[in-house]
Amino acid sequence: SYKDIFLNSFIFIFVIVIQQYLPLIHLGPISVQPDILIVYLTFMTIINNRFQTIILGFCLGFLQDLLHQVSLVGLFCFIKSLSAYILGFINSHKSLWNIGTKYFVVVLTYYIHFFFFFYIFTNDLTSIYSILKYSFFQAFSSFSIFAIMNVFIFRSRFI
Repeated sequence: SYKDIFLNSFIFIFVIVIQQYLPLIHLGPISVQPDILIVYLTFMTIINNRFQTIILGFCLGFLQDLLHQVSLVGLFCFIKSLSAYILGFINSHKSLWNIGTKYFVVVLTYYIHFFFFFYIFTNDLTSIYSILKYSFFQAFSSFSIFAIMNVFIFRSRFI
């Protein structure tokens, strides 16, 4: 219906604006900016089917490429689509997996997402420790937002 389309469009634009103006969190020498777009993609993957969210992931990635990574256009398209595919397993196995397994898949997906990004962005295998460290902190910050929203805002309806 038109009401659903309007509401989803409004939420989509709101999430993009929030991501654009989200501040950096400084943890000593590490700066972390949670990825609200992957959190939004996670919720949409749990609500919708896998094909729709892969398309959504591609669109979110393309917008993120245009806004943040013009030099690597296509990187976020790929990793957001890949993340949507992996997160789609939660929806297809929702009656088989317990809550711990579902949360583990979310954390692992976030980690893979950020590992691919930092690995390709830095393009340097000698700094693998830094890539692993930044990937961990980025995944942890984004997962924290997902878990807080799932528990306190959505009353654990999604996972």
